[in-house]
Amino acid sequence: MTSVQASEIVWSCPSGPPLDLNGPTVPFRPFREDWVDRPVIDLFQSAAAEFGDRVACEDIAARSTYAQVWAACRRLTYMIDSAVPAGQAVGILLPNEAAYPVAILACLAANRPCVMIDRHHPEERVSAIVRDAGVGAIILARSDIVGGLLLPAGVRTIVIDEALEEGPAPDRPSTSPMSPGAAGFIIYTSGSTGQPKGIAISQRAILHRVGQLINAVHLHPEDKLLSLASPSTIAGLQHIFEAMLTGATLVKLDLQRTGLGRVVQAIGEMGITMMFSTPAVWRNVSRIDGVAPALAGLRCVHSSGDALLAIDLEQLREVLPEDCHVLSSYGASEAPALLQWFVPPELPNDGPRVPAGYPLPGFDFALLDDSGNAVKEGEPGELVVKSPWMALGLWRGGAVQPGLFQQDSRDPSAPVYWTGDIASRGSDGVIVMLGRKDRQIKILGNRVELAEIETALRQAPEVADAAVLARSIAGEPRLLAFVVPRAGRSSSFMAAVRQHLKGRLPAHMQPSHLHAIEELPLLPGRKIDEDALLAQAMRHLPIEPGPFSPPAPARPTQRSADMVTNAWRRAFGQPPAEDGRSFDEAGGDSLRLLLLVLHLEQASGRALSLDHFHGGLKPVELALALDRLNQEQPPVIANALPTVFLVPGRWGDTPLLARFRMACANGIRIVPTSYPDLRSLARGDFEDIVAHLSAQIEQSAPEGAILLAGYSMGGDFAYAVADRLLKRGRRISTLLVLDTNIEDYSLGVKSRAIVTP
Repeated sequence: MTSVQASEIVWSCPSGPPLDLNGPTVPFRPFREDWVDRPVIDLFQSAAAEFGDRVACEDIAARSTYAQVWAACRRLTYMIDSAVPAGQAVGILLPNEAAYPVAILACLAANRPCVMIDRHHPEERVSAIVRDAGVGAIILARSDIVGGLLLPAGVRTIVIDEALEEGPAPDRPSTSPMSPGAAGFIIYTSGSTGQPKGIAISQRAILHRVGQLINAVHLHPEDKLLSLASPSTIAGLQHIFEAMLTGATLVKLDLQRTGLGRVVQAIGEMGITMMFSTPAVWRNVSRIDGVAPALAGLRCVHSSGDALLAIDLEQLREVLPEDCHVLSSYGASEAPALLQWFVPPELPNDGPRVPAGYPLPGFDFALLDDSGNAVKEGEPGELVVKSPWMALGLWRGGAVQPGLFQQDSRDPSAPVYWTGDIASRGSDGVIVMLGRKDRQIKILGNRVELAEIETALRQAPEVADAAVLARSIAGEPRLLAFVVPRAGRSSSFMAAVRQHLKGRLPAHMQPSHLHAIEELPLLPGRKIDEDALLAQAMRHLPIEPGPFSPPAPARPTQRSADMVTNAWRRAFGQPPAEDGRSFDEAGGDSLRLLLLVLHLEQASGRALSLDHFHGGLKPVELALALDRLNQEQPPVIANALPTVFLVPGRWGDTPLLARFRMACANGIRIVPTSYPDLRSLARGDFEDIVAHLSAQIEQSAPEGAILLAGYSMGGDFAYAVADRLLKRGRRISTLLVLDTNIEDYSLGVKSRAIVTP
């Protein structure tokens, strides 16, 4: 977060499209705006009176009608009221099954905040949450008491089985229900200090989001909504009310207990019409053989909790019914939802990520750079939002504490939240989430999109799933890739994956480390567990603690900045614009880029590799690239493909050689060397040039046999380099001399001589 104050931000207050744009058109009862000011328990009582005999909630083994849920709620409310002092929070430690909604409704009816705790959390984390939240009692199943579940000493237990058993129930909870604006729900997330962080949310905020979902998907009593989300998440909470306030049936299945195969089977057998889950789950569902018939009854699916990749959407649509709608949304524990849209059937393939959606009603937003200034359309910036529909604050010691949000002095009723997520907004107003701010990384001046690397990995036929993280190793940014092999992994799996990436990603996006694992670890909310992945990698790598922190913006030397300005003026006929727009944004094309690099070569007196220059760079980034090339030596890069060191011709690394290297990328890796500078060639400093070339090669390949090639005039230098290295005791396994005409490189390498000493 920058030092800019909330009152200084220029907010965008869009009036987005209808919530059901591109979505279902079936008849339904809209959720009214004024219902957000009614207690949830009153809304559910009305639903129970109208839909009493309909099934309200079910799982694999049990089901309850609306009337039965309402009766169990009243019994449990009486038990809570008798066991827990007024105002004290109640913990819920139950599986993601049909009984869970009863516990939540009873806490609200008893006017006690409910702390949702994931049943699959380790006991230490459960104990930490219980202590931090100051709960007066924990609702759990009888089987957990019999099984010896460990809880902090002195915490009361309430057995939900007793409330679920048939018997007399009070006509109405004896206490007044919780006020809609009070802290009704406490959700714990991973805190930056390593300790769980409790976030307090009101019924009003949840109902506002629930109403948006109902009005978007046209939920009606004939629907069956399957939610795999953990009840300890915002998504798991809102889907309970989304279904059970409309007369629909909520199906709660515990994915970790049931297994994905049984869940998919249940979708068909139980007649599910709507399903919510994360991209990680959808990805695995779409890859199950013969899954399409089980999904045939779905009319709408909802993806949230992480970025939906274009490749995931493509694979998912192959198994969904043709008329099934795909709803994408983005939110956080601090704000139940910020963006949403129904993804159009014909979505343009503009990038690796599916846009998250349009800003939702009730939210003002801004996209800001590191200095707190609004970014231009299409440029990345941190998403900052302002709204009265967010969380109340942190939950500490049994009460709400400030600390989550900034306050805008112009509008104190709407707190401001810095999401820490990077996004961009297109000309149509839809927003694409680009990842966490602490996952943004630049390599060789290029912004690296981790999702693009993950997409390329998942497209490999040998790979079932993949994740990529950015971390610091020895002070330098590194890309760590984790891949799950498909069945029947061969001994050449890693080499095949590396080769696959070479043909799809530039050098700066190639992972420096590749790890094969049996499966990607997931958090209870079904997001990828990055800490677990890093723990595996740290067994072999000196990864620095904490997320990758981008360094402070670098400043190029004045010499390089002046060179770029002059080269830009000669290429475009005018200097760079003051707004710092990139080469492409200034109207550059490939020919103009070659011209600009040529002018930089002439000014710097040395050959420049085209691998370091592209149209997305701004003038300051071009100057920084020039500085790096003036300082760095060829890097040592591990690679499964044979590496051939290429001595170029008089003009150094040319577009022709770059295309030639790209064409050979699937079979060999060609590393171009560089001459000291153009003047040394003109002077004919033969021995100095040979020594310079030899030093480059030995630094990149300090041991082992060397494969060497020379192009055009570089052939003479390649012979001399080979002779020098042989005298130093190095083995030259192959020496290629390339013809001066390599235009027809698709037919293979033309050579005049192949020498194998």
